[in-house]
Amino acid sequence: MSPNESTSAKRAPVPTRGPQAPRFIVIEGPLRVGKSTLAKILAERLHARRVLRLRRQPFLAAFYKEKPGSAYAPQMYFLMDRQKRLREALAIDAPGPVISDFLMEKDRNLRQPQSR
Repeated sequence: MSPNESTSAKRAPVPTRGPQAPRFIVIEGPLRVGKSTLAKILAERLHARRVLRLRRQPFLAAFYKEKPGSAYAPQMYFLMDRQKRLREALAIDAPGPVISDFLMEKDRNLRQPQSR
């Protein structure tokens, strides 16, 4: 056998791929339909890490008092906190997926402006 010919002993093994669990699962939907409840159930059954939602939001008081311009601050605080929690969850090299009840890309503050 010439040096340019390969044998199965010299070749790298061909990886076999079976069904793989997803790394990240997002549950999306309108308000108050049970996204967080479903995320909790799935996390328990799939042994997944769940990205928990923010419990305290320092800017909501002004928002609920309907002060002009008070919607942007709580939304940006929420997005920054959610991004931090998602990054932390995905940075951990652990088996099982990460489950979230919020999709960052859906927020219009993060979308790219449409060119006209």
